[in-house]
Amino acid sequence: MKKKSGWMIPLIMSMSLLAACASVPGQAADHGQGENLPELKIGCDLYAPYFYVGEDGNYTGVDREIASEACRRLGYRPVFKEIIWGEQDQLLKDGDVDCIWCSFSMNDRENLYHWAGPYLYSPEVVVVPADSRIQSLEDLRGKTIAVQVDSKAEEYFLKRFDKSGEGVRRVVSYSRLNDAFVAFGKGYADAIVGHEMALKMYTAENSDLYRYLDTPILMARLGVAFDKKKDSELAEELT
Repeated sequence: MKKKSGWMIPLIMSMSLLAACASVPGQAADHGQGENLPELKIGCDLYAPYFYVGEDGNYTGVDREIASEACRRLGYRPVFKEIIWGEQDQLLKDGDVDCIWCSFSMNDRENLYHWAGPYLYSPEVVVVPADSRIQSLEDLRGKTIAVQVDSKAEEYFLKRFDKSGEGVRRVVSYSRLNDAFVAFGKGYADAIVGHEMALKMYTAENSDLYRYLDTPILMARLGVAFDKKKDSELAEELT
């Protein structure tokens, strides 16, 4: 991002604080990230600003930076693996990744995984066209909602889907938030729902075309998920 908008300032301050904490007494020793360290295979899907490909062609983002620092302190070498959202459980089960670290909400999933966290809190918000008559969550009744597949937003609105017309008319799920936003921008959906930081990256360039509802659908507690059937020691150490 060449332009730092106001919503990024607290994030930048938080990241600076994280780096400063490395020298605080009582923190884990700096083990480095050499080739001889054990690997931690981290599954991430492309979901800016948490994890995405930067202008230099390398992975970057909030989650990548936090994960790299956490691995440095624990004595692991992070290996980031790009995944398709919706396949994360099978990848964990098969051992293709050791954990899922990509703005993954712990809410109502506490018993499905061994968790490290929460490490961030993120409001999941609703975005509508600026000229839309939708002013509240109640106004979404009978509307089409664009979401990412297997997300808390999808779960939230599928529970409110009602063929009688009392709930939302349709929930359209996409494998990537980018695809959901393209569909929303073309008018295929009346609203799009996702993490506020992510949606602000899509709406920043033409902010006058969009409007955020005042009430989030939930405050997501973001954590790192490990397979429930495997040893939880690393999750505890990471927490």
